[in-house]
Amino acid sequence: VVTKAEPAGLFKASWLFRLICMLLFSSPQEDVEISSFHINSTVTSRYAITVITSRVKNQHTDSKEIHFEVKIPRMPSSTYDGVVKEKEAAQQQYSEAVARGEVPDSVGRTLEEFKTSVTVAALSKVTFELTYEELLQRTPRKI
Repeated sequence: VVTKAEPAGLFKASWLFRLICMLLFSSPQEDVEISSFHINSTVTSRYAITVITSRVKNQHTDSKEIHFEVKIPRMPSSTYDGVVKEKEAAQQQYSEAVARGEVPDSVGRTLEEFKTSVTVAALSKVTFELTYEELLQRTPRKI
């Protein structure tokens, strides 16, 4: 874990600790090797930018779906970048979301959890990268 902060900046990292614990103690996926995992958090003037990068390898001899799940702090307003898909695949995902009672723009996420998955070819690697930005709240120090 790499954390950078201004000397005068106050950074409450309890959410980062929970994130690390969740990632370290989650059940491992079968035939998936995590070759690298990095969390880089930079705090400047109460503004935090956290980048989570995970590189994994499908050790299976067939293509395999690999999941990337991260719990992040609740945000009052959010921006999620979409993924361009073939029309048929997008329509199928939309129909499945409607059948589950989900609104179409929340497919694959909840308020505090980011989830994605990709199909990785046999014996191939994939890199997941999530960038999270947050305005931190200043809390008075007790002396």
